[in-house]
Amino acid sequence: MAKNNVSRRTFVTLAGGAAAVPAAAAQGRKAVVSPAAMNMATPQAQGDPIKIVTTHQFAPNEIRQIEQAAAPTKVEIIICRDRGEIDSAPHVQWVMNGGAGVENTPQDLRDHPVPFTNYARTFAPGISETAIGLLLALTHRIHTYMKQFYVDKEMTRLGTPKSDHHVELAGRVMGIVGMGGIGTAIARRAHYGLDMRIVATDAKPIPKPHFVEELHDPTWFEEMVG
Repeated sequence: MAKNNVSRRTFVTLAGGAAAVPAAAAQGRKAVVSPAAMNMATPQAQGDPIKIVTTHQFAPNEIRQIEQAAAPTKVEIIICRDRGEIDSAPHVQWVMNGGAGVENTPQDLRDHPVPFTNYARTFAPGISETAIGLLLALTHRIHTYMKQFYVDKEMTRLGTPKSDHHVELAGRVMGIVGMGGIGTAIARRAHYGLDMRIVATDAKPIPKPHFVEELHDPTWFEEMVG
């Protein structure tokens, strides 16, 4: 791929926000989309572009992708150097948080009547794959072998086939705290891809996925760990 191609994560993020811009325009609203937690917009006359205010330093090719995704609706992207430049939002119509968690968002913004959305599930594929990769590296001691090979310049035997240096994941139990987008993606990959048993907790009363053996509320955490 070319070096100036946007990453999958960024593209999904941009596409998710940009796709909503024409929808907002169709309803007569002026949308503001931003990976930052604070946004602002200025009054707009009919036919003026929708303003997207953000602290994310988008590259020129990324800006073009947003503009193309929003077409035929026109958008104007305003990039601030830091959040200090966004000190008020008298005409904001939509606030987009750039991550799944919103715990650090100011309470007054969360209480504001303006629509406030996040990027839940956007990062699930990448993070769940990383979690599975790290799990395999730990159970198969890949990190130890790589250190020996690249740093120590040697490759010695680690343990025996019966030792815990050679742990297979098939049939083992994975405990997951929180069955949101990332937790669900990890559970699905671990069950179908690695034949693991899945037990989990979640704060919300959600239906138990068929690939999860047990799903309880957070009070079950201590028992699950045991």
